[in-house]
Amino acid sequence: MHPEDIDFQKYFRILKQYWLPGILVWNIPIILSIITLANSEDVYQASGKLLLKKRDPTPSLISSGNTSELGTLESLSNTTTPLDTEKEILLSNPIVEKTIQASNLNDEEGQPLTYEDFIENLSVKNEPGTDVLRIRYESTDPQEAESVVNNLMRNYIDNNITTNRAGAAAARDFINQQLPIAEAELRGAENAIRLFKEAYLILDPNTESTEVTRQINSVNSRVDTIKAELVRITGQVSALQGTVDIDINEALTLNILNQEDSGVQKVLTELQLVEDQLIVTRAEFTDQSPVVIDLENKRLALETQLNNRIFEVIGRSEDVPSQILQAGDLQKELSANLIRSEINRQGLLDELAFLEKQLAFLNLRTREIPRLEQEYTELVRQLESAQIAYNTLATSLQRTRIIESQSIGNVEIISPAVISPDPISSGSKKIVITGFLIGGFLYVITAFVCNLLDPRLRTDKELSQLFNYPLLGEIPLGSRGLYPYNLDSDSDTDISDILRISTISYLDAVSVAAYREIRDRIKDLIADKNIKTFAVTSFLNDEGKSTISANLAAAISELGSRVLLIDGNLHNPSQNKIWRQPVLEGLGNLLLGNIQWQHTKQKINPNLDLLLAGHCSLDTSLLIGSERMNKLIQHLKGEYDLIIIDTPPIHQYPESLSLGRMTDGTLLVSRLGMINNSQVIAAKELLKKSNQNILGLIINSQKTLNEVDEDSQSADQNRQKILEFH
Repeated sequence: MHPEDIDFQKYFRILKQYWLPGILVWNIPIILSIITLANSEDVYQASGKLLLKKRDPTPSLISSGNTSELGTLESLSNTTTPLDTEKEILLSNPIVEKTIQASNLNDEEGQPLTYEDFIENLSVKNEPGTDVLRIRYESTDPQEAESVVNNLMRNYIDNNITTNRAGAAAARDFINQQLPIAEAELRGAENAIRLFKEAYLILDPNTESTEVTRQINSVNSRVDTIKAELVRITGQVSALQGTVDIDINEALTLNILNQEDSGVQKVLTELQLVEDQLIVTRAEFTDQSPVVIDLENKRLALETQLNNRIFEVIGRSEDVPSQILQAGDLQKELSANLIRSEINRQGLLDELAFLEKQLAFLNLRTREIPRLEQEYTELVRQLESAQIAYNTLATSLQRTRIIESQSIGNVEIISPAVISPDPISSGSKKIVITGFLIGGFLYVITAFVCNLLDPRLRTDKELSQLFNYPLLGEIPLGSRGLYPYNLDSDSDTDISDILRISTISYLDAVSVAAYREIRDRIKDLIADKNIKTFAVTSFLNDEGKSTISANLAAAISELGSRVLLIDGNLHNPSQNKIWRQPVLEGLGNLLLGNIQWQHTKQKINPNLDLLLAGHCSLDTSLLIGSERMNKLIQHLKGEYDLIIIDTPPIHQYPESLSLGRMTDGTLLVSRLGMINNSQVIAAKELLKKSNQNILGLIINSQKTLNEVDEDSQSADQNRQKILEFH
């Protein structure tokens, strides 16, 4: 159901409509509450107050904190435990049972008072804005009320202390179980860090990255220096080799062979002297001379000795160039420089190779450092966690032992039980209010149950929605009388005289306005659909269709249209009563052919004629739906602008459906409070099967089924309003 579907006016109407059974039911609980109040005894009340502090120290036993706070009382306003929880603990069955036993509470049969009976007389409420609980107990014995309140507060405090100690003992047992486990975890974490440092040769992994970076920078700087020095020395070696025109090996040989201590130069000098003597001697002697032969042998011996000396010095005996064996001082110096430069170059190359290996190792170390730092951080985190857990448990173990030995509770009695000096009312206001509220609730239930048992539709909204026909208008509640059809005539008679001498009760001004609104809508239908005739019918008897037909005919004739109103209800004619006309010949006589049309019509006003039912019998009622009736209607259409036929209810007489088909359309009248849902469905089904052209729905809101002649009491009151209206 949507909020817009809630109809408060409907609910108010239901409550107002069924006021009598509702009031009768309402009085029952009120009477019972009064009887209960009369039989009640004087009741005394005892009241005490408890101040509640911190809920429980147990949750802080396994957390780090200052042990000086142990046993202190803290306000509940800083905790998450509400006073309602403490109230439920105070009202728990064990505490209540102890209080019943301590106070020796018995029922009328001498049996211990039950928990439910005890709770009925007990009230526990928290004082607004405080951590104070007020405890009240009511009893016919004031001493008993005082004893109950005091015993209940003491039992609650004892339970509180016991609960706190039990919590501390449970915490201690838990800590004793967990402490060895925490110690083992701590030792395992310490060993894991030690093994990590030993495996990776790291003293401080946190500074390892900085140290490796520093070493890499230092090595890179040294490598750059060596490379620059190699460029310089390599250029120097190349220059020296170009100058002395020998390679490094020859320079080394030259340097070795020209050493004084090598013996080569001494033999070479002697060989040169012998060769000089041999040249001089050959100039004087022949080759066969013993002197020449002796010098030649000496030369060969010196050459052999020279080769042996060279082999001993340089390890090879091949011929050595004379420029190497007999180098000058400059050549010796340049060769020495070349050798020194080559030695330096080789040393730098070896150092560069070592540094490059070291740099590769450091780079590899750099890539491993993040992983090592992550592993080390995880190990440190585990160690810290293990240390915290161990330290917390060790500290908490000492705190639990302290708390377990304490006898301080969370509750303090700030006011012992105080007895009310005078007996309080035994719930008189409560009893009366409860009876009144229950009665009101039963009133509502009774009204709605009566409404459910009475399926009749009582609102225009329900009726209109169920029929689902165009709503032409609604006749106001209490609308009784006839439309003032003759007040606008050309007669010289004064309106007040007409009202005074008339035997007809006229409609009030509001009802006249309602009929005129319906008339205007019907006029629009007549103009749009070219309607000359229509029938006015209803589903049940006494729904007011005859009165509405008469008033509509009078209202339409007021506009100057020539209107004929036919009373087609031959079973129960009523137009003669409405218009205060004598029962004369009418429609029945016309259908039987006993009279001419001119002798049956009656003129109500210059624009309105009336055709009463006339002679009514079984034969005439059968003729209502005959072809003769149809011909009569077609004949009369030529004389009038509009013909209105008041037909019987469709629920009882099928000829009304035939009359509806003979006309250009049908107006359906339904009275609120008469028809129900099933009857609406049946009416729609009948109208649908008979192919009726339903022009619209008119809702009648009158309270009763009485017609115009029963409203004489309000006739005088309406006359002045009618005069003002016209």
